[in-house]
Amino acid sequence: MEKKRDIGAEVIQGLGEIREFYAGKMTLRTHEVVPAKIDPVTPKELKETREKLNMSQAVFAARLGLNKRTLERWERGDATPSDSTSILIRLAARFDDTLERIQAVAAAPSKSR
Repeated sequence: MEKKRDIGAEVIQGLGEIREFYAGKMTLRTHEVVPAKIDPVTPKELKETREKLNMSQAVFAARLGLNKRTLERWERGDATPSDSTSILIRLAARFDDTLERIQAVAAAPSKSR
């Protein structure tokens, strides 16, 4: 048989904890999250991925939601993709349907809560 909860005791305990917190006797636990270091995609890696997927610069850029000139600058090494874009490009290199999935999500209407 399951033991019944003593709601009154729980409320009193909670009020005591609030009092201790405001008196500076209790602190909340924290945990530091260190983001992973992402190496940017190299121009060679980027071009090889695009060619593996058999896409022109214009098509590849459009699938990633980029301007073609941005992609050209990345492939020449004049600029570097962001960490999140580097991850997407690496996913596309590994999983052939990544760009189609990105497009499907981008085209889908957002669900409001």
